[in-house]
Amino acid sequence: MTWRNFFRSRSVAMLAAALLAIVAASAGYACHQRTFVSWSEPVLWSLAAGGAVGLALRRPAMRLTALRPWAALAVAISFVAVVAYGLLMSVNYFCASSECASDIKAVVIDKYSEEHTRTRRAARGRAYPAGKYNVYYIRIEFDDGTLRDIQVPAATYAATRRGAVKHFVAESGFFGYKVFKSPKTRDLSK
Repeated sequence: MTWRNFFRSRSVAMLAAALLAIVAASAGYACHQRTFVSWSEPVLWSLAAGGAVGLALRRPAMRLTALRPWAALAVAISFVAVVAYGLLMSVNYFCASSECASDIKAVVIDKYSEEHTRTRRAARGRAYPAGKYNVYYIRIEFDDGTLRDIQVPAATYAATRRGAVKHFVAESGFFGYKVFKSPKTRDLSK
């Protein structure tokens, strides 16, 4: 197969679709970690969008994947649902309105650290351990009972005590889901 035929083939479209789905799922998960919403609500909205748009994309998905109709429908629905989830959570987080921000208090329930191993590359396909490092987390509980684990720097971890109250700024997201910024980043008394 020549390069010209490769770029005309459907493998490029499949590769681009897979990369888009991975990026969308990663962005959606990362933004979901900073959002006050149960995991089920945005997933259900995304599945509804995937079902509606996936039905319309069934025939192009059959031509692209060369699968049977029911399998192409499943691929189309899952692809659209993953991309819709990424867009929903990303747009909600990045288009949050700072004008209607509110102060949220959270209590530090627990703090813990995880030890990870740094690796170095020695040769082609070989990696050796190069040392250990720690990643520090605090587990906080908000007023509504929501628990979150937040990664913090070593200085914040050392200065934080169990039972301490931390302040966060919660902004209203584009779709109405509250987004919290860590830590308190603006003066609300103005």
